[in-house]
Amino acid sequence: MTVRDKDRSTPSDRAAWTGRSDAACDKGDPRVRRTRPVVLLTDFGPQSAYVGQLKLVLHRLAPQAPVLDLAHDLPPQNRAAAALTLEGARRFLPRNAVVVVVVDPGVGSSRRIVAARYADDVAVLAPDNGILRAACGFEEPAELRAVANAALFLKPVSTVFHGRDILAPVAAKLARGMAWAELGPALSWRHLVPAPWSDAAFYGDSADAEVILADRFGNLLTNLRAEWLRGHRVLQVRCRRRRFPFVTHYEAVAPGDPLALIGSHGRLELAVRDGSAAERFAISAGHPVRVDFGIR
Repeated sequence: MTVRDKDRSTPSDRAAWTGRSDAACDKGDPRVRRTRPVVLLTDFGPQSAYVGQLKLVLHRLAPQAPVLDLAHDLPPQNRAAAALTLEGARRFLPRNAVVVVVVDPGVGSSRRIVAARYADDVAVLAPDNGILRAACGFEEPAELRAVANAALFLKPVSTVFHGRDILAPVAAKLARGMAWAELGPALSWRHLVPAPWSDAAFYGDSADAEVILADRFGNLLTNLRAEWLRGHRVLQVRCRRRRFPFVTHYEAVAPGDPLALIGSHGRLELAVRDGSAAERFAISAGHPVRVDFGIR
């Protein structure tokens, strides 16, 4: 069986998916054959059949596209976890990756699906539910469109699995070179759903932040980004009447002691050395955090 037999696609299908002519497809145009990698980020669970269905759709429509798993074990429907996972991967993504985000508690509702393209040719497909606006490094894309062209979707479209029936086929077609204009109308960045948390507020000698996620180690990530602390000398961090000394690494305090530091996401984190700050202090997303500054 040939690759073309396995693909089960007609020349017209290939032309529609790639935005190229049938002749270019049939002649083996290297621009058509060079498919983009697809990166998956979901809350389905690593052993879920839902992940398998996404990959089957991608393989059927773009069999040469590499499919990379960023994460599938996010807490269900947790937009903060999705945004932070996405931002943590930003500088490691292949320059032409198509990222598919399926953390979608509003699936089947009137919420939009959007596609963002960046200057390094990274593309992100995601529900418009605040994830894209929240992820650091994904601000102000070079192009932003609504994914609204129903001709690109699988039929019928399930009201509860847009990841399989909309996001995966659209990602496959973008991976094969489909023109962005085929997706749908252009959108304004400022009209997207905002992040599921507010920015930290600064008051001269202090800042008010909040916990936005507890990771699997019990470390508490906040909405305060490291670059916002430039020019400030952090004295201490407080949460639920507990003081967290600001240090550079975990072993700067004794085992079992609390601490605050800038974590690998580039955000202020609260932690306990060799323990879980979330469990020990009963702190979770939404708890306020006060950062005290000193004179430099």
